[in-house]
Amino acid sequence: MFNFLKSNYSFTKYSISILLIILYIPGSSLLLAEVKNTEMQIIYKLLQEKKFKEGIKQLEVLSKKNNLNAQLLISKIFLSGDLTPQDFENSYFWASSALLGGLKKSQKILEKLDDYLTEKQINELPDKLRTLLEKRATATDKPPIV
Repeated sequence: MFNFLKSNYSFTKYSISILLIILYIPGSSLLLAEVKNTEMQIIYKLLQEKKFKEGIKQLEVLSKKNNLNAQLLISKIFLSGDLTPQDFENSYFWASSALLGGLKKSQKILEKLDDYLTEKQINELPDKLRTLLEKRATATDKPPIV
């Protein structure tokens, strides 16, 4: 019986390692999602308390950390101009970033803004997006696209 265990020790060791890695990866992404949800809840609370300046500032910080929901929300805020002056370029920028991250809801915002921005303004935005993503890619804390 001990010979069987000895011969399968390396197989068992690697199997356990692979199993732990498989279990760890989804768990770590869940923790990351919980942190992002908590940060969004704080922002929603700030906005409900009519602390618009602080809420939008936090929203921009979270958007730069590549939180897609934050990017979509700030894009909507800049589009509507209810909480801050309208800023179509920033709205287009954050909607584009969210779309690159896979958030298809942002496509509607981009379609609305096509009529309000010049072709020159739209053509300059990919360079700004590239700069943002390059900064995130070279940052040591987190990957550029989560």
